[in-house]
Amino acid sequence: MQLDNVDGLLFVNFKGLRTLTGWQSHAAMKAFRNNGYHLDAMKHIKAIGKSKSITWETQSEPDWREVKEKLRGVKF
Repeated sequence: MQLDNVDGLLFVNFKGLRTLTGWQSHAAMKAFRNNGYHLDAMKHIKAIGKSKSITWETQSEPDWREVKEKLRGVKF
């Protein structure tokens, strides 16, 4: 529901428990990340399980193969 009215959101793509989002700016992403349901969920992430995230700039929406490759380099 929170994603329905988000300023700066370009796209959102779900695959299982994974979420891929694209933003107009780093500031727009942080404004979403630091508020509402997302902030509440992140406060409880350890109870849910392990989590990895990565941020990078690109000119187009990446495919899941590229995302998974980049996530492999992120340590828990």
